[in-house]
Amino acid sequence: MKILRTILCATVILILAAAAAVAAEPGAVVVDIKANGSDTGIVVEQGTDLTVTIALDAGDQGGQRADWLIAFQSPRGWLSWRGVWTGGRIRTFTLPLASFPAAAILDSSQLPAGHYTFYFGIDPVGDQSFDPATAVIDQVAVTISSPFDGTYAGTAVSETPYCTGATITATVQGHSITGQAVTPPGTYTISGTVDAEGHLTAGGRGTGAPGRLVIVGDLTVGGGSGRWGNTLGCSGTWTALRQ
Repeated sequence: MKILRTILCATVILILAAAAAVAAEPGAVVVDIKANGSDTGIVVEQGTDLTVTIALDAGDQGGQRADWLIAFQSPRGWLSWRGVWTGGRIRTFTLPLASFPAAAILDSSQLPAGHYTFYFGIDPVGDQSFDPATAVIDQVAVTISSPFDGTYAGTAVSETPYCTGATITATVQGHSITGQAVTPPGTYTISGTVDAEGHLTAGGRGTGAPGRLVIVGDLTVGGGSGRWGNTLGCSGTWTALRQ
């Protein structure tokens, strides 16, 4: 078994993509990986079942020892399958080839929002050194969307007499929120996080706007609301609608 270090992952991805485009020759090994029955990229909402399956046609190489790769890249890094999913480095294993129909390697509704790419590869050389250059590899991309993904627009109202409000625009993608709060003195650039329940925490520094901004609140599928404050003692409420 050979351990491929994570620093090589970008190169590996390029090789995998090229290898997946090569048509199989008669009698050659054919690998297949699908997400919810699809060979092409799919989008599923967070909390929806995702089933990833692999299948193998060993061609005329049945019984021959080969190096196997079953792995996926997630927003939190790489995971490899060797009976169970393990994180960190990409790990491969060596086993004899045998044809089998579609079998599930992942069946879950618990994956966080983000972009995922799943890989299934066979290197028929079988020397315990998985080589993408000689391997047959298939891949499928999956985007898990958050129910809160989208663009929001609204206003922040000041409860402090000497402070002004702001116009808010923000974009949520997965677990991140970015945007702007525009006030008469200037603009705050907002960035922060949104959890699976829609609770958000964000902050921003101003360009022409004094102090540092802090925003907390909750999102729904239609909008959001909460409170804001800055380091100068200003505070108030905010509301926004999903566009």
